[in-house]
Amino acid sequence: MPVNDQKPCQTLDNDNEFNQIVYDLWMNEGFLIGDYMLKTGQMSPFYINLRRSISIPNLLGRMSRLMYEQIDRLTNDRTEPMYDMICGVPYMGLMFATCISQQYNQKMLMLRKEAKQYGTKEMIEGIYRPGQRVLLIEDVLSSGTSIIESVIAIRQCGLIVDDVVVFLDRNERGKQNVEHLANVRVHCTFTLNHLLHGLRSFDFITEQQADCCRSFVDLNPGIISDPLRKIALQCADMIQHHHNNEWK
Repeated sequence: MPVNDQKPCQTLDNDNEFNQIVYDLWMNEGFLIGDYMLKTGQMSPFYINLRRSISIPNLLGRMSRLMYEQIDRLTNDRTEPMYDMICGVPYMGLMFATCISQQYNQKMLMLRKEAKQYGTKEMIEGIYRPGQRVLLIEDVLSSGTSIIESVIAIRQCGLIVDDVVVFLDRNERGKQNVEHLANVRVHCTFTLNHLLHGLRSFDFITEQQADCCRSFVDLNPGIISDPLRKIALQCADMIQHHHNNEWK
């Protein structure tokens, strides 16, 4: 499908960055209404695909800018540095992290899905030393599985992960899963409700369709597998024990 990068008509709120993002996502099939099978095997009445934005530089840049503005606000609220470098959750989180790194001169690491079987066999690419703080970047938060897996992998390399910034939360209890199991603070730039509200403001979807989407996520909270849950809790306990020793 060709990229549709046209601007909304002048009667719409052109100054609202998020409205422009909503418009571009809809026009380029970044949000779909229908029946879609999820990774869990469940059938969902909607599908969010932010990966479409990699073919639309202005859209990817706009989303990355809003994420960085949130990061900047969070950093200004801290008395101590929030992070030394950023790292994207593979794969779309990597796109956001790369964009933020290039636009705002942020040091970055690249997390692999799996370690290389040749060369240095590194799980994380980049220059770092144990004890440095990493801010994790993710595109969409569902159950939180990908974030938890990434947190575990980064911590196993001796790095500290206390925060993750997500562009869009699907409202499937993923935030609670990550905060409880990985002992990480989750900061969501926008939520599914924000997106649905924006889509309704353009009359792209009906109120009935919006309600159907909300009902689905309410009735189908994200589930973390038992093996990952166990590993995450063990990892979180080790991190908490380390922090307690630092405070003594």
